[in-house]
Amino acid sequence: MNLWTKAIIIGVAIEALMLLSTFFIVDGSCKPEGLGLMLLLLQYPALLLTGRLPPWLNVGATFVICSFAWSCVTYAFLRLLSIARK
Repeated sequence: MNLWTKAIIIGVAIEALMLLSTFFIVDGSCKPEGLGLMLLLLQYPALLLTGRLPPWLNVGATFVICSFAWSCVTYAFLRLLSIARK
C-alpha cells in the first residue's frame, strides 16, 4: 500500500470522526464552547467554501473538502516520517 492510499484512508477516517462528533457535541446553541468550538474552527475553511451551496449538499461537500485537506496533511506527515526512517 503506497503513502497516498494510507493518507486517504486516514484522512477520511479523521474527518468522519470529526463530523460525527460535531453532530453529537455541538448542541445548536449560538455559543459553542470547548470541544465543539474547536471542531467548528477546524472545519471553518470548508464551511466558508460550501456556504453558497444548497443546504442538502453542504454536509457532503464539507466532508469531501476536509477529507482532502486531512489526507494532504497526513501524506506530508507520512512522507516526512518515511524520510526520517531512512
